[in-house]
Amino acid sequence: MALGRDISERRKLLDLAVEYSGQVITFTDGPIELWGAKGGSEADFRRNREIHLSILSQLATKNILTAGYIDKPAADLVARLLEIIQVPKMK
Repeated sequence: MALGRDISERRKLLDLAVEYSGQVITFTDGPIELWGAKGGSEADFRRNREIHLSILSQLATKNILTAGYIDKPAADLVARLLEIIQVPKMK
């Protein structure tokens, strides 16, 4: 179930992020906001949405920035961005 995976990923990010000092940014595959039940009951969606919002709230309370990214399958734009920021600056 994709929603369960998303919640597990964000919960793990929360667990890991609190171990670091300074500015922490979490980055996940997909949107931050949930947009309705897909294949499950509305009650399950509401329960999972509350869990999801609680995790996001805990991240915010700890001043941890969270971001989501959506792109087409097999896109490499994030990997390319990370490669570019590692290139030494020219003087």
